[in-house]
Amino acid sequence: MSNIATAKLILKALKKAYKMDKSNVYALPKSVTFFFRGVTPEWNGTFYNFTPVLSATTKEPIGTMVTLNAYGRLNADGKVINDGATFAPDTIKGAKQGAAAHDPSYDEMDDIAKAWSVHPYTPGRGWGRDFIAIRFSKGSATWTRADVRQMFDDIFGDIMVEAGAGWFATAYHNTVRVIGGLFHDIKKKRSAIAFLTVSSLLLAGCFTPADVADWIEGLPEPVKLPPVESPSVPTNAPAIPPVVVPPVVNTADSIPYSTLVWKIGRTQPAVSAPAVTATIRAGKISASQLTFSWTDAKDAGKALGSSTHDPAELRAYVFFGGEGGFFDWCSVTRSQRGFENTTGTWAGWDKVNRSRRPVTFFIGSKDGRSRTNIISFE
Repeated sequence: MSNIATAKLILKALKKAYKMDKSNVYALPKSVTFFFRGVTPEWNGTFYNFTPVLSATTKEPIGTMVTLNAYGRLNADGKVINDGATFAPDTIKGAKQGAAAHDPSYDEMDDIAKAWSVHPYTPGRGWGRDFIAIRFSKGSATWTRADVRQMFDDIFGDIMVEAGAGWFATAYHNTVRVIGGLFHDIKKKRSAIAFLTVSSLLLAGCFTPADVADWIEGLPEPVKLPPVESPSVPTNAPAIPPVVVPPVVNTADSIPYSTLVWKIGRTQPAVSAPAVTATIRAGKISASQLTFSWTDAKDAGKALGSSTHDPAELRAYVFFGGEGGFFDWCSVTRSQRGFENTTGTWAGWDKVNRSRRPVTFFIGSKDGRSRTNIISFE
């Protein structure tokens, strides 16, 4: 068999494998929030929300709280959001979870890159440009598309490592980084230089996935849906409507609202039982702050009557052992609140025993008529 015939057979097999690979469909029924060690600008999109986290002592950014929002089968353009890992068995540890985070990033990558391009590239000490990003960003002082791509690639690699993929995590992460970079340069007509540069770095083992994230709520857990096309369906059969998996949202209060004891009278809600119109999830708590995440920050802003990102648009309430009240202002772009206002006599906080547990927290609207669900920290 000639080399040309062999090449044609290989190409045909690859096309068949690629088509089968793309027939997979996954949805993400539950949003996942995690801590990214790099510092990014803010972003509230359809699939991703990014909120910088400030140090309780220095007030400087130390990382970013990221929420991957729940999604179904199709995006706004009618295309499948997540078809699983490309050219890799979805049975490999971390493959499905990694694709659940990586695939939807392509829907927002260009928009994020455009929005962040006016912000200085100051990623902090926990993360930074690798050799590919350095090459394609050309030393830009602001965020570039290469930086956004690397961020999502590194999150993907971190998931693979966290899931226990072992050597495959390194191999597949390398492939994701290299192919993305090559494709970028091919469009710029510098493929030969890119190939030599990236291949040498790959052989040198420069792209071992770094520990870039803390999965405080666990890894994303996608569910498999029926394939995009079914061979058993006749070509003249009516179209099968898309299957959309609705997000799983827990709107229940961790403790009854009616049991809260209001020790702090300032800006207490205007009504005795504000309606729950938005949902949040608990993150971590320390002596200086607590973290949380929004189920959908964009919808929450509308539901709570917050039309801007003004930090004083919403009200934050905290209770220690069921006693407390208002302690800070908030907005839908925030995912952490510090306890500075509760440590002294401000607004009467010296009357509250902060050592009592559980610590409960919710956010209320400016008019006091709506709120989030109540979450608890032990």
